[in-house]
Amino acid sequence: VRFRFRQTEVPEEEPEQEHPLLRAIRRQNKTGSNVIILVSGPTRSGKSRLLAKLIEKLDPSFIESFREGTPHLSVSPVPFFKALHAKLLKPESWWMIDEPTGVKNTEWYTDVGKALRDIVTSYAYTVVNLGVCVPILDKLQGDLKTSCHFWIRMYSHGRAGVREMNQKVNY
Repeated sequence: VRFRFRQTEVPEEEPEQEHPLLRAIRRQNKTGSNVIILVSGPTRSGKSRLLAKLIEKLDPSFIESFREGTPHLSVSPVPFFKALHAKLLKPESWWMIDEPTGVKNTEWYTDVGKALRDIVTSYAYTVVNLGVCVPILDKLQGDLKTSCHFWIRMYSHGRAGVREMNQKVNY
């Protein structure tokens, strides 16, 4: 006599594994540190879309900010600093600085680089996170890379590489 046991329960689906980048960002926020992500790549490679989707996964209030009429998105660091001073951004919330179209001015890159350094040195206690999109530039991108925690380099639309950066800031 043989018995065949049939499974009466439907097997539970395994929970979807979170991407290692998301885990690393959440871990850094839990330790009381802010996160700065730099996304670079050629024009029309999907930098803004990738960063917006990443931020949307990490911060539900990012999408809500658009509905409320105060989007956490700008092409200049000035609105970001105004929101920080007004204490509009909660801990672990995100702000996105996107490159303006047709950037040919090195002043924009200098301002963004200064904003990143200010966030790392003066506003780290706020645990407000920042994402920045920039096109590839040799010298200026090097300055920006020293201030960020993660660098996502877009190779083509849909293809990217992620690198965790070591902070080089001395306090």
